[in-house]
Amino acid sequence: MSDERPCLLTVVFPPDLEEEVVGLLLEHPQWGGRFICFRADGHGLAMPLSSSAELVRGRTPRLIVQLIVPRAETPGLLAELRRVVASPEVAYWIVELAESGRLE
Repeated sequence: MSDERPCLLTVVFPPDLEEEVVGLLLEHPQWGGRFICFRADGHGLAMPLSSSAELVRGRTPRLIVQLIVPRAETPGLLAELRRVVASPEVAYWIVELAESGRLE
């Protein structure tokens, strides 16, 4: 029996991987049929600062993709993401959703 409980998958990555990540989701509508992508700044020891501007600012640009998928589908999606964008600079987390919907 598959686990159809909805979860929120968040993936954080450097902007130079945007085409690969977003492209993968667009190629697989079963995973990326509806998702959001937004810009953020990464802070902390786990965020490598590589440019002079990043060192001065103390943060590095990141993109965040969030999508709701059945829990059973996350291993396949993560495996495909690893295949396409394997990088220590790509982070993710999964949170089970208690509820989601539209305010209609």
